[in-house]
Amino acid sequence: FRQLVRRLALVAEWHAARLWAQRDRRLTRDGRYFTRLRLADGWRGMAILRSKHAAADSPASQLTFTPDWWRARLAHVLANRHAADGADCKDSHSARVWRTTLAHPETSLPIIVKQPRARSGWRRVVQWLPPSRSRRGWARGHALLHRDVRTARPLAYLERRVGPFVRESVLICEALP
Repeated sequence: FRQLVRRLALVAEWHAARLWAQRDRRLTRDGRYFTRLRLADGWRGMAILRSKHAAADSPASQLTFTPDWWRARLAHVLANRHAADGADCKDSHSARVWRTTLAHPETSLPIIVKQPRARSGWRRVVQWLPPSRSRRGWARGHALLHRDVRTARPLAYLERRVGPFVRESVLICEALP
């Protein structure tokens, strides 16, 4: 019986790892939960449409978004990324992070916008290579959520490229208290 229980636990771990990998691959495809976005000035990225499982402590997980809604809101965020549109949480040599809100028909959604910066010439060269810091944050944030680790929900990421090189990127996460 003990050997059977050990074997079942091993198979359950293997199955969970396969499910997590399958969910991680879903992050970069259009579907019922995520959408690809193309905006003006060469910005490309992904955004969340809805969450499969709503969480009580995450207002964004209880909302449904549309690609057109995202295009309108993200155009505003990108237009004001150099201005003091929201309250700066961090403005340093490595990143600019600010807090603002997105107007949703059901509620006003508080968000955190993260724009990575290069600390040095070497970092600038490294950040030109894909995947961008914002895209890695998007993937890691959702991977943690898929594994039931509580974290701020990544709502969207955008990056602007020149050929294969990432010129700049932005990550938008849900603001949690």
